[in-house]
Amino acid sequence: MKHFFSTILLYFLFINLIFSQNIEGTWHGIGDFEGNVARIDLKIEKQKTGYTTLFDFPDNNYKDIPADTTIVNHGSIEIKLGQENFIGFIPKEGSNILGFWKYSGKEEQIEFKREKITPPTRSLEYIESKYSREETTISMRDGINLFTSIYAPKDNSEKHPIILVRTPY
Repeated sequence: MKHFFSTILLYFLFINLIFSQNIEGTWHGIGDFEGNVARIDLKIEKQKTGYTTLFDFPDNNYKDIPADTTIVNHGSIEIKLGQENFIGFIPKEGSNILGFWKYSGKEEQIEFKREKITPPTRSLEYIESKYSREETTISMRDGINLFTSIYAPKDNSEKHPIILVRTPY
């Protein structure tokens, strides 16, 4: 009988060791939400009563949005944010989190990793890193001033084409 309880205790310690990856810290993921590619950062912290998560959406300039709930249980994680939620699992090596982001009756597969993700080419951060922006007004013949945004490549090592978009006023 004593051997049986020792075996059970060792089994539970072994299971706990396998699924006790350090999930705390910042995780970076990217998803394609109906053609809108966006990065998502999770900041997970262990508290006395469980875990908390803060979301950052860097491409939309949203920071530190608190999750409603974060449940971590034997290699799985569930995070709820309003009507949306992420359900995933943490492989034994603990280097990533694989799962699905569920929103508006749809779902997107996302992998979160510890390494930062390069901004998508259509994101504001990417555009600001590659182009300088100048805002000015241009006077027309009839005296009307038109507001103008000028984007110029920061890389001057080669020639670039000019794109002019004008709308009638």
